[in-house]
Amino acid sequence: MKYVMIFVFILLITLNLFAERMNISPNDPIPDFGQLQDYLSFPWHYEVKDVNVKINITHPWTSDLDITLTHDGVTVELTSDNGSSGDNYTNTIFDADASNSIITGTAPFTGTF
Repeated sequence: MKYVMIFVFILLITLNLFAERMNISPNDPIPDFGQLQDYLSFPWHYEVKDVNVKINITHPWTSDLDITLTHDGVTVELTSDNGSSGDNYTNTIFDADASNSIITGTAPFTGTF
């Protein structure tokens, strides 16, 4: 049993080394009545257990924005039409384990939802 516990501990440390931060398209303008798309490529093939997304978007009417993630034909909505006439997403983190929903938040959206 002692060897198994040590192995599991080493395995967890090893898997945590694969955590990666990805940055995409800083300062790209969001076109009126259009879309802004960006793509990430990962150089490894591991099962993804958890994804947290942090965004900073300066925009004068957050309810104009629909923010999604898409992979292999599956789209996950992070936020859509939230914030009314409020401005900006500032250090906004989308985490499925968060205790607050973006729906109950107000712009500027800051924190974890």
